[in-house]
Amino acid sequence: DTTLPNVTSVTANSSTVSNTQLIIINATVVDETGVSMVVSEIVYTNNSRINFTMSNATGAGSRFTLNFTSGGRDPLGTYTAIIYANDTSDNQNKTQNVTFEVTDSTLPNVTGVTANSSTVSNTQLIIINVTVTDNQFPSVVVSEIVYTNNSRINFTMFNSTGAGSRFSLNFTSGGRDPLGTYTAIIYANDTSDNQNKTQNVTFDVVDVILPNVTSLSTNSSTVSLGQTIIINATVTDNQFPSLVVAEIVYTNNSRVNFTLSNATGTGSRFSLNYTAGINDVTGTHTVIIY
Repeated sequence: DTTLPNVTSVTANSSTVSNTQLIIINATVVDETGVSMVVSEIVYTNNSRINFTMSNATGAGSRFTLNFTSGGRDPLGTYTAIIYANDTSDNQNKTQNVTFEVTDSTLPNVTGVTANSSTVSNTQLIIINVTVTDNQFPSVVVSEIVYTNNSRINFTMFNSTGAGSRFSLNFTSGGRDPLGTYTAIIYANDTSDNQNKTQNVTFDVVDVILPNVTSLSTNSSTVSLGQTIIINATVTDNQFPSLVVAEIVYTNNSRVNFTLSNATGTGSRFSLNYTAGINDVTGTHTVIIY
């Protein structure tokens, strides 16, 4: 017997499959003396090759089948299934094949999104952590910080050596950034540009830093009753001073509050024009700035 087995109808049940999906390879093989073995050689896109014996189920006649699933991290691209059919005389036909595309449509898996604190000062560091895995490989992980006023900035998260699938971001809000609830939305892309953006974590940014008061002065150390004295103070803050008050403490310990003004163009300089009343007590007065 020198006649090769006859191989026809080599098909795949799909021309494109995800790299975790099953594809079914079918071939019809007949021979006048009998078929001894049918093998499908899967040629990967990187030209590596693996042989799989095809099955001939009871009642399938001359139909041989292979159920094949590429591994999640197998290379993507065009695969070829080459059919090797041997008969009982060891005549072999390897002329028939079918091709199919293996793609990646699986989103990266994003878990464990955390912030190392639920509340931070607006000049303190907060660390955002996330675990990202993928059946191929994550290509980039971004944290979109959504400020309380809905402005948004993207930051690339880093994956330190030895951190495995853990990605981190060290974030510090600017001293004058808005206060309130911030949201860190995670955007994880793999090498096939599949993106998962379903996970986030929130944290509150608060202001606990006191305003800085300097250069408190008066334009004179002595004033007569009925005369005006100018009280000046420089007030700065990592947010903005909302109110500056001068408490006048009279020599008899009675107290009166006056709001200082911040004239246009004076920057952080606040002033009060205070006139000593004719009936005010005389002596040393103290000015306390709030």
